[in-house]
Amino acid sequence: SFKTQVWPNPSSSSFNLNINSLSNENVIMSVFDTDGHLISNLETSEKQQLSFGYELKSGLYLVIVRQGKNLRNFKIIKQQ
Repeated sequence: SFKTQVWPNPSSSSFNLNINSLSNENVIMSVFDTDGHLISNLETSEKQQLSFGYELKSGLYLVIVRQGKNLRNFKIIKQQ
């Protein structure tokens, strides 16, 4: 079982990522801009809740969360 959730979306400050998984594999979260450039990449063994996006400029981003063969995609909007 691999479930993820990102909130609030949109956000003017940061985003929360909730990870619910039975696997012990590390989770990799990658954030890309609309041009496909990698903005940040975080690998963690933490499988609870992470905060991210404080440093993002306003705009649309793609977040990819991976754990082993599991993959989830999110579009997030950072507001001013």
